[in-house]
Amino acid sequence: MHVFKVMLSAALFFTFTSCEHQAMLTYKVHNSTSAPLRVVTTNTNGRDTTTTISIPAHEQATIAIIAQGLSGVRNYKETGDSLHELTGIDVFRNDTVMAKTSFLNTSRWHYHQNNAHSADYTSTVTDADF
Repeated sequence: MHVFKVMLSAALFFTFTSCEHQAMLTYKVHNSTSAPLRVVTTNTNGRDTTTTISIPAHEQATIAIIAQGLSGVRNYKETGDSLHELTGIDVFRNDTVMAKTSFLNTSRWHYHQNNAHSADYTSTVTDADF
């Protein structure tokens, strides 16, 4: 139910804040561990915003949706060694153990362009990350 509320909030955010052709980047985390995860995301795009998302074992959740300009989404693809749109990602298993993996590293994320104006970044968390 909690994941549904987060997805609904994200959909409403997208509906009320985006222009018709605004490029949207969606960041998703897949939990492939047998324990629940808590993902704390920080975005300093203009102002510090911190979001906490709970992800049950073996499920996926959206941790951020970031609106960009009016160019095609490929113009906003993350480049370099570190994510630019998110400035902090802390992943906790069982609410106490923090992942040793840096989820800001672009090599942790799989990019998929859905269409000219939207793309997804997906990262999978495994037991090896702790």
